[in-house]
Amino acid sequence: MKKKHFIGIDIAKKTFDAVIYEQGSVKASAGSYRHFSNNGEGFALFLSWLTSENGFKSGAVVVGMENTGMYGFALRRFLENRGVDYCAFNPLSMKRSLGLVRGKDDKVDAFRIARFTYQNRDCLRFSRLSGVTVRKLKALASERARLVRQQAANKAFVTDHKSFEEMRAQVARAQELVSIMQTFIDRVGKEMEETIREDTEVMTSYSLLTSIKGIGPVNAVAAIVSTDNFKAFDNPRQYACYIGVAPFPNTSGTSVRGRTKVSKLAMADIKAMITQAALSAVTYDDEMSEYYQRKTAQGKHPCSVLNAVKFKLICRMFAVIRRGRKYICDAEEYRKTIGLTNLKCGRFNP
Repeated sequence: MKKKHFIGIDIAKKTFDAVIYEQGSVKASAGSYRHFSNNGEGFALFLSWLTSENGFKSGAVVVGMENTGMYGFALRRFLENRGVDYCAFNPLSMKRSLGLVRGKDDKVDAFRIARFTYQNRDCLRFSRLSGVTVRKLKALASERARLVRQQAANKAFVTDHKSFEEMRAQVARAQELVSIMQTFIDRVGKEMEETIREDTEVMTSYSLLTSIKGIGPVNAVAAIVSTDNFKAFDNPRQYACYIGVAPFPNTSGTSVRGRTKVSKLAMADIKAMITQAALSAVTYDDEMSEYYQRKTAQGKHPCSVLNAVKFKLICRMFAVIRRGRKYICDAEEYRKTIGLTNLKCGRFNP
């Protein structure tokens, strides 16, 4: 069924505003706008407003909203349980698509979201919450990252001030905090391991990913979380673009001839992790090491070559998940495993 009704929602911590987009209108009318509480009662009233008061069928409705994290989590779960399709848009993408905007108002923002949803009706991709295991891993990974940052700050303080006699007490407390943080980091790591083992599908992905040289436990969890266990992206190129590995040209006409480079509009934390994985692969993977040395010897910039190594790792991650087979770098062992010949080391395609 094609969508006939487009609703925009502007979500706040305690409330949300909803607007039904009326084709051709330049602003929301009085009858097309309602204000609701951001809780179960408000969700029920919102659905009743759409179906009972306006006579919409749930299958003909699509709800547009900004991806606001925890503020919109309960509403998204409610819509999924009621069979209502929705799209959680990237806030930056939506903001830049609006052009020049003056002022800010919840009702106006809801109308803009509704109009944005309508304008992109031909290419909408409905959103879905990640599974319970992936959501739990995401929360644990975020907690671990926060603890690591705090530990690193205290380590830096100890390194910078340990030679000052008058700051002995402060340094001692910082060292104690480093030890405490390590205890918490270890506890979070164990909980992550237990969470992974409880889900067969996630455990399989985790085992496949960690079979790749350079991809450790932290990288594997980050990949599973950021890809919704490899369900959110169709191919490695999409994921490379998402985390900021894909290069883009910078040219225009005959006067602008900038160099091709990666975009800063990316997931910097995930990119930092894949960078560490690439450095590890260049060190411990013979194929990656040979590739890195060969390209740098040809005059390629080391950062450019390292970026290519990142993409190779991403391709390997998607390959092992797609094939359901652990990565094998030894060519002879790989030939024996799948019965093929004339394969280069570490390649899945003959």
